[in-house]
Amino acid sequence: MKAFIVIVLLSVADLSLQAEWSYDYETQWPGICRTGLQQSPINIMTQDAVLDPHQAHIQGPLQFRGYSDVRVTAVNNGHTLKWSGVPGTPAPVLSGGPLRSNYTFLQFHLHWLSEHAIDGMKYPLEIHFVHIKNGLTIDQALQRPDGLAVVGVMALVSHGANNDRALGEIMPVVPNLLDSTQNETAPKHIDMT
Repeated sequence: MKAFIVIVLLSVADLSLQAEWSYDYETQWPGICRTGLQQSPINIMTQDAVLDPHQAHIQGPLQFRGYSDVRVTAVNNGHTLKWSGVPGTPAPVLSGGPLRSNYTFLQFHLHWLSEHAIDGMKYPLEIHFVHIKNGLTIDQALQRPDGLAVVGVMALVSHGANNDRALGEIMPVVPNLLDSTQNETAPKHIDMT
């Protein structure tokens, strides 16, 4: 797997993926999903990107701490395959970059055909790593523009060693997730780096 770009999205999106919607026909989504200007999915136009050379908004690189040994369970919720941190176990922490606080890892999920696009191109895989601002509940985080931090990784998938290493941590449980009526998997330690 070859990661091309990392995107940090501060989001107030509902984390509970529900069965009433799909990624088919995005242009026909109702309400603010079609008329809003600051929600997913987005098309990042690199020619319109604004540099921050004086680090007024992005103060150094993102800092990923504790991602090498994370206890997770996995589930197929009918829209995606999702791995969630096990409550009561140490969770990774995200900070730095444009973030003004620490954010604790909640879950990551897959989009096979990226949700977002770069210069009009959708990628075969996008992984969203969802984090919550420390000290907030989910309900509180959803009410704040800085309540959640989502790191999106666009990826090309190919055969070979890089793909095996990157997806090798999660592929053993994927056959157990083919049926969305099954319960979540047993907790497992994975290396998310």
